[in-house]
Amino acid sequence: MAIASLFSSPSPISLPNTTSMTTRKYALIATVLAGLTALPSVASAQLIGDKDCFGTINGSAVCPTSFGIPALGSDGRSGAEAAATNGAQQTDFYSANFSPLPSAFDLKWMLPGTLAAGASIEYRTYGLQATEFSPFVTTFNGVVETGFLDFQDGATSVNMRTMFLSAGMISRANLAGSLTINIDRSMSTDAVAFDYFELKGATTVTPEPGTYMLMAAGLLGLGVAARRRRKA
Repeated sequence: MAIASLFSSPSPISLPNTTSMTTRKYALIATVLAGLTALPSVASAQLIGDKDCFGTINGSAVCPTSFGIPALGSDGRSGAEAAATNGAQQTDFYSANFSPLPSAFDLKWMLPGTLAAGASIEYRTYGLQATEFSPFVTTFNGVVETGFLDFQDGATSVNMRTMFLSAGMISRANLAGSLTINIDRSMSTDAVAFDYFELKGATTVTPEPGTYMLMAAGLLGLGVAARRRRKA
């Protein structure tokens, strides 16, 4: 046997690439954590009322830009609207000071997740005359806001508007888990009717507690698997 062959370098021993294993582990962890922060945004539209152009008060199959003044106390509500507690009970009813209904009421939307910037409220009104008969006081989650019902439209005018929520309105709604608008007409003698109010926007879905538990279990499993590979 040649002497040189006795001192030849042995075949290299294949060792686990711990650096690569560690990199993969942290990549998987990062992917799971990204799932926590990159929660899906879903389109959200929650309707109070039923978009029927004031029910039987209007008396028309289409929604005109104006119609004749109905009698005070005219009630065009459906049974579902009359029984509602989220504010729909005040729609399709023409009155001054909501008589015989309360002079103040709440519109309330429960949020399925986090309300995002750009959220808005679309609504249709009849007969707003805020300048002539004094405006209503509107409170958004406890803070008085203007620009919602402060319009001089005319006694027979039908108007549909969209109000975009400010950052402060959205922040307070998210903190409370709901958007609540109180409409107080006790200082106004304006006779009006509301057709509907619809909250529109994007909400980020809030995971259930069980989702967080599953993600935590996944992270724990990754750690256990990595330790076993190192021991092997």
